[in-house]
Amino acid sequence: MWWKIAVAIVVVWLAFGLIVALVKGVAALAVLGLLALGVMTVVKWFSRSGQPSADLPADR
Repeated sequence: MWWKIAVAIVVVWLAFGLIVALVKGVAALAVLGLLALGVMTVVKWFSRSGQPSADLPADR
């Protein structure tokens, strides 16, 4: 009987460990995706910095 309780505790512990590992993995992927998006935005911004802006009139 006691071994059933021990097995249940181990199963719950493993389930929580798996959930935490999945959340950490998704968080790591989200951080990497945001970093890649930020790098692409900065590269586009620097590549466009030499060109005149289409939003402003040319006589100013």
